[in-house]
Order: sequence, then structure tokens, then C-alpha cells
Amino acid sequence: LQRPINIEAIFNQYSTDNKKNKYPIKKIILGILIIVFRKPLYDYVGYLIALSVLLFGIDSYIEAIEEKFSKKAIPKIIDGSLLIVASVVVCILVKELIVVCFVWGFWAILREIKEMNHDLYHIIQKKYGFLSMIESIGVVIVSIVLLTNPTEHHVKFHIVLLGVEFILEVLFPILYMYIEKRRAKKKELTA
Repeated sequence: LQRPINIEAIFNQYSTDNKKNKYPIKKIILGILIIVFRKPLYDYVGYLIALSVLLFGIDSYIEAIEEKFSKKAIPKIIDGSLLIVASVVVCILVKELIVVCFVWGFWAILREIKEMNHDLYHIIQKKYGFLSMIESIGVVIVSIVLLTNPTEHHVKFHIVLLGVEFILEVLFPILYMYIEKRRAKKKELTA
């Protein structure tokens, strides 16, 4: 009798992100819902982005509080402040597609560059992170397109990409676990 797979534990162990995630199944469901309901979401994309950016800003403040506002927490306070201001700007100018695209594209680039930093660390450690790095590079490229050509078409594509990102964020750690187990098994066979 095999033990059931604990996806939360797998995600937290094999994630290239430095944050722990308590709800990987919910992220998969959210990703699927975003992809399925992308057309109705388009009308509310400005609010969706404002809310997402706001939540990331609040998360930065929470991390700063956890670090007791030390010198190490200063970048998190600055990040949190900028994200909260950006979310307010998007809420005020929610009908301005160019503003929504700029904030979304720029925020995605900054977020993915941080993720690429973690991925690179894991790649150098010869662990995992390669697939996540490829995904991050793809998101940066698509975000640059969103910044340089803020059209309805690119916004709709970015909505689908957001859903895919939620799903991949959970699937990559599971895939990394599988790869690591295969490597260990291969070492056993050759030893």
C-alpha cells in the first residue's frame, strides 16, 4: 500500500521560488478557471491586475514584518510600496488599456527576473530550475510585447498565460521531483 502523494510538501521541497506555498491545488484550479473563463475576465482584467499587484504588495510588507523591519527588509518595503501604488493607479485608470498593459507587463518582468535569479541558483547547484527558467524567459518576452504593443489581443493572450503560469508553478516542482528520483535510481543502478 503506497502513501498518498502530498502535493503541498512536494511543491515546497522542489519549488525554485523561495516562498512556501500552502495551496498548490488551489493554484491549479485557479489557473484552469482563468483559462476557461478568459473571455468574461477580459472585461475585469484591470481589476484583476490591480488586485494581484495589491496582494503581492501586501505580501512584501508581510515579509518585511516577519524580518522585523531589519535592513534586509528595506527592499521588501520599497517593493510593497511601489506595488500598492501601482495597484491604486490601475484602479483609478482601469479603463485605460495602455496603463493596465504597462503595469501588468512591467510587474510581470520584475517578478520573472526575481524567479530567474532563483532558477539560476538552482541550476548552478545542479538541482533543478531549467524548465522554470525557460518559462520565465518566455513570460519576459511576452511581457515585453505587452509593453511595446498594448492591444486587446495581447491582453487576452496574457490572461491565458496567467492561467498557464498558475498551473506550471505547481507542475514544475512535481516534475523536478520525478527527475530527481530518476537520477537517484540511475545512480543506484550504476553504483
